[in-house]
Amino acid sequence: MLEDRIKEKGIDCCVNEVGVMIQNLVRTLRIFEREEIVSEGFTISQCYIMIYLLKNKSLTMNEISEKMNLDKSTITRIVSNLVRDGYIEKKTSHEDGRVILASLTAAGKQKAVDLQSKVNNYYKQVIGQIPEGEVMEVVSSVNYYVKS
Repeated sequence: MLEDRIKEKGIDCCVNEVGVMIQNLVRTLRIFEREEIVSEGFTISQCYIMIYLLKNKSLTMNEISEKMNLDKSTITRIVSNLVRDGYIEKKTSHEDGRVILASLTAAGKQKAVDLQSKVNNYYKQVIGQIPEGEVMEVVSSVNYYVKS
C-alpha cells in the first residue's frame, strides 16, 4: 500500500505515483466540468471568468488575469468574445481612465448563476463519493495543497 511505502521509505519512493494520481484527479475533474460547461456553449475559461465576475461585480483585466493565471492578452480575447455575445460589458474606470473594468450584463449574470449552480452540483457529487468521515481530511489536504 502506498501509505506504508511512504512511511517506510519516505516520500521520494512514490513521487511518480503521487504525480500520476494528481494528474488523473485533475483530468477526471476537468473532463466532467468540460462536459457540463461545454453543453452550455462555454469554454472552461469563459465559465470561470463569468463566475468570478458574478462574485466580484466588476474586475479589471489584470485582476481577471491573476485569478485565472492566464496572460492578459488571452483574457482580453476571451472577454472580448463574451462582450460580443452579450454576457459581459467593459467600461473605463472612473478612478483611472486607462483601466478597463469588466462586469456581467443581465444576461451574463443569469448565465453565470446557472453555470455556478452546475459547478456546485458537480462538486457536491464529488464530495458525495468521498467515504463518510474522510471529507474533512480530504478538504484539509486539498486546501493545504492549494495554499502552498
